Amino acid sequence: MEFCPECGITESESNFVSCNICGLYLCPSCADKHCKVDLDIDLEDRIWLFESLVGSHNYNLNDEDSDEDYKVFFLPNFDDLYNSKNYYNKIINEDMDIEAHDIRKVIDLWFKANINFLEVLFSEELKINPELDVFITDYLEILIGMKDEIAKMNLSYLYDACLGMHNEKMSKLQDGTSTTQFLVEKYGYDTKQALHAYRLLDFLDRFHKTDFEDFKGAIWYEDLEILNFKYGKYSLDEFKGIIKEKKKEIIPLEKEYKNNKIDEDLKIEIEDIVKRMVKEHIVDRR
Repeated sequence: MEFCPECGITESESNFVSCNICGLYLCPSCADKHCKVDLDIDLEDRIWLFESLVGSHNYNLNDEDSDEDYKVFFLPNFDDLYNSKNYYNKIINEDMDIEAHDIRKVIDLWFKANINFLEVLFSEELKINPELDVFITDYLEILIGMKDEIAKMNLSYLYDACLGMHNEKMSKLQDGTSTTQFLVEKYGYDTKQALHAYRLLDFLDRFHKTDFEDFKGAIWYEDLEILNFKYGKYSLDEFKGIIKEKKKEIIPLEKEYKNNKIDEDLKIEIEDIVKRMVKEHIVDRR
């Protein structure tokens, strides 16, 4: 007789089956759910590393109409490596949007200072897979522990990326989407996109005021007056006027963002940690 390392139940050895993701021998009940991501998204037998709540709930800007947005990161499997493939999946439900990304993607996304991926390190709800191998968990905790340095690894890119995203949102204010067209019809422009456009500029200002030390503080709001943009308090012309004035505060900050040296050594360190996690998963565990 053998006992299941997950639930402790005693079974005949012949009744045990292996988890089809990590290979650990378990009772049938535990094997069926072992290594499965908490969120309802299909990773096709890949092991998830961590999940992060992102978006409005992570900025304290959510209201009764706000969906919960999550990003999930997983380890590539052998086929992904052999075929040079980056698996991706996205699920949009009534009250939750979930994106799943290969952990290898964060190397470039963090180095290029994509604010939407930097924020996963500063989530109000960041959960590490409790069933990970201890060595992989250690590497992952080291990586997450470097978040403050990662956030300012490439401040020059961060400035350009935020300004670029701002300009893109401003150019589409009157377009609307399948979920925001009603805002265009009601207010004459997409007020949800307007909020995002302003917030990107405001982030550059707020992060600069912390001497680039408090990314979480720069994305988190206690004063919720900023939500007036979403609620259509301002006409389109009034909003554009507010943006014009805000840019007068942001443009002078460009020099300070770009005078900071890019931390190439940190990128190499991130690459090494990610490589070690993947190697531990693909090679060393076999």
